[in-house]
Amino acid sequence: MSVFLNHSLKPKLFVFDSIKFSDIETSSSPSLIQTSGLMYDADISFEFSNLTFTDIFFTSSGNLFNLGHFMTNRIIIRDSTFSNLTSAHIQIGDGSSQLGTLKSKVKIMDSQFSDIYSGKSSFILANTNADAEITNCSFSQMITLGNGAVLTAGSTNAQVFISDSTFTDNSAVEGSTFSIESQSLVRCTNCNISNNFAVSSGVARIETSGYFEFYSSTISNNFAMNYLISVLLDSVNVSLFNH
Repeated sequence: MSVFLNHSLKPKLFVFDSIKFSDIETSSSPSLIQTSGLMYDADISFEFSNLTFTDIFFTSSGNLFNLGHFMTNRIIIRDSTFSNLTSAHIQIGDGSSQLGTLKSKVKIMDSQFSDIYSGKSSFILANTNADAEITNCSFSQMITLGNGAVLTAGSTNAQVFISDSTFTDNSAVEGSTFSIESQSLVRCTNCNISNNFAVSSGVARIETSGYFEFYSSTISNNFAMNYLISVLLDSVNVSLFNH
């Protein structure tokens, strides 16, 4: 399913509601919902609500969403369920290069994510210059053989703001929950991060000049063989910790 918009159209809001994607197995690398390349700076919005993604198997990795749009308004994903997924991802792409200061703006809210194996990378991939918000979501039993089972904030100027969300029973090689690359930011407010496991970095893996901030949040019972909170690799910027 790809979204294409003719510039002669003048709608204010596109809503995609109550759609179920299930029992899919494919050896290709598709994007089930794609807005990559969508360019529009007028006052229009896209909203995806009450979606269900379950029992989906990508042999060589695929995207549930590929959100690389160039729009002023954010795309909203809400009240949706993601479960029993293999090698699946949500890609949030760079949208700043063609329309000046416009970025990829995505808000994910009131949704549940569980029983997800994302291969060798995170389930949510916020790439360079991505701008995303996650609120009132739960992430549990997510596994990666790479870094950060739930989220990677990719190298250079990716920023993800998370609030009122829970992260439990997630596992990764490094950084059970988050992987934060150079000059990118993940900020958690009123979150619960507990019972997660990694070989190293129980909560987050942070590269050079990356930022991990948390405020009014609970971080407990996370386990790693070393570096329970984070790994700072030659970082010259101090991440903020307020527990």
